[in-house]
Amino acid sequence: MLSLSGRLVLFTAAAISLFWACNRTYSERIPLRYVLLLQTTPFLLLLMAFLADWDSLEMVATLGGKDLPLLYRISAVWGGRAGPLLMWCAWMALGTHLLSNTTGVQNLSLRLSVGFTGTLIGLSVLLDPFAPATGINDQLNPLLQTDLMVIHPPIVFAFYTLCIIPALVSVSGSILGSDQTSIHEATLPWSRAAFVVGTAGIGLGGLWAYTVLDWGDIGHGTR
Repeated sequence: MLSLSGRLVLFTAAAISLFWACNRTYSERIPLRYVLLLQTTPFLLLLMAFLADWDSLEMVATLGGKDLPLLYRISAVWGGRAGPLLMWCAWMALGTHLLSNTTGVQNLSLRLSVGFTGTLIGLSVLLDPFAPATGINDQLNPLLQTDLMVIHPPIVFAFYTLCIIPALVSVSGSILGSDQTSIHEATLPWSRAAFVVGTAGIGLGGLWAYTVLDWGDIGHGTR
């Protein structure tokens, strides 16, 4: 039942997102916040499954477990392939919400952003994050059971979002014939935020590699 519900939510989120993005009339009638909430729901549902150890799902059975500390159960959500995509969708939904509150934002920019997120959700459907368990239990890779992996992937995907949003704003401005100055002014705050967040993400990734993979011993020879 849980597997079926998750798949239904995932498919519905992808379908409505793409339809909202492709239909201008529909996008003006249906409030954006409902679509964004729907885009975030698959990730929240998967997160809840790991926190509650719903091992009837294949991802939870192979990556989660009651023995894992709470933070590592959270990080197990992005231990597979589908989890990071759904997390990215949640970040994109938040980014689109922030974009919608920007002065002078174009409807086309919002539709492009919603459509991009809908495409990510569609790819997640193919990865089937809510597949039923096959009876094979495992646990999160020990190399990923670190505090750095709790915060590093979310920061990286927040960085991706901060790069995608201004790119879509630029595409929208080019299509609508906006002048380069206004496009630059609209994208500059996002680009600055992306620089800061991206720098933090790369730094944390390097720290994880140094401490967990023991790259600090390269200069002294291998063990």
